[in-house]
Amino acid sequence: MATQIRSNKRPRQDLSGQKNRGFRLSGVGIILACLCGAMGTFKVFKVSPENSSRNVRVSGVDCVQSWLAKRQARIHEEAGWYPLALLAWKSCISDHPYHESNLIQALRAYVQLEHPNRHHVRDVVDYGRQLSEMMTGESLDRMFAPLVLVWMGVSQKLPIW
Repeated sequence: MATQIRSNKRPRQDLSGQKNRGFRLSGVGIILACLCGAMGTFKVFKVSPENSSRNVRVSGVDCVQSWLAKRQARIHEEAGWYPLALLAWKSCISDHPYHESNLIQALRAYVQLEHPNRHHVRDVVDYGRQLSEMMTGESLDRMFAPLVLVWMGVSQKLPIW
């Protein structure tokens, strides 16, 4: 009689099924997280116009911070706290320069100011320069910054840009 040898080993399972799918998904997730982290950290998005003398780039984190500052500025404007709104607009524009709608909304916030000082004038001149670099043709938005300066009482002899 032949004796059978019993083995304590389990039969091999097919690894191409469900167990391997989780490993693959986690690997793809890690690669995507690294790519998103790189896009958020490094300055990869060019925002300066083609005819600009400066080459300005922003990162994904800068875009998110700019959006948060813009939201805060709108909240302050609705509450009537214009000095705080101007600080939020300044932060918004410093995080994401050359953004046309942000520049125009910031200039509109400067109009609401009761007592502008020289720092406000400097900011309006800078925002007007950014707007003029972005606009190629004549536009009402391009003329908005000098109108704000005239409203503030700044002399028309001031070299704007």
